[in-house]
Order: sequence, then structure tokens, then C-alpha cells
Amino acid sequence: METKFLLLLCFTIGLFQCTPSYEKQLDHLMKENQELLGQIEKDVQLLVLKRNQINIQGWALTTEEMAFTDKVNEIEFNYEAARHAIQDFPKVEADSSLVEKARQLHSLLIETRRQVDSLKNSTDR
Repeated sequence: METKFLLLLCFTIGLFQCTPSYEKQLDHLMKENQELLGQIEKDVQLLVLKRNQINIQGWALTTEEMAFTDKVNEIEFNYEAARHAIQDFPKVEADSSLVEKARQLHSLLIETRRQVDSLKNSTDR
């Protein structure tokens, strides 16, 4: 009986040691989030500049131009939301809910980066 208990205890301790702490997970995710934000910053600014140039033309926008400006608006909104979320991220002890928020932010940044790359590639042609 004691042997089973000791084996179970050792297994449980080993399991917890293999799982990264919430702080490490959160630090890793937030570093990745900041890197992603930095990687897309210049491209977002260039897309916004191009959108603004299209919007100040003296004639009606084509369907393609309207679609482009709508996509850039969405990208800009997501970029700004992510930037503010990173700046305002709570500086408290990490727990599973903060790690989940960081994961959601990471997913938003990955999707925004995909949209930026797709739109940038379509305008480079």
C-alpha cells in the first residue's frame, strides 16, 4: 500500500515539474506577442499610408479600392487592439486566465500578420 502511494506521489510531483509554470508560459507568450507586433508594425503603417492615399483621391473608389480600404481598416483595428492589450496587460501573478488571454492575443496577432502578408502580397503584384 505504501509503495503505491509513494509511486503515485512521485508521479504527481514529476508531472508538475514537467509542466512549465504559468509565469514562464506567460513570459514566453508575451515575448512572442511583442515580437509579432514589431514584425508587422512597418507593414501596417505602409498599408495605412496606401489606404489614406487612395481615400484622398478626387474620384469615386473602385470596388477593389473599397475592398482594400476595408481590409486595411480591419488590420489597423486589430493591430491597435493588440498594441493596447500588450501595453495594458496586467502585471500581476500569472494564472491560467492570464495565460489564456495571452494565447488569445497571440492568435489575434497571428491572424493579423496573415492578413497583412496576404494584402501586402496582393498589392505587390
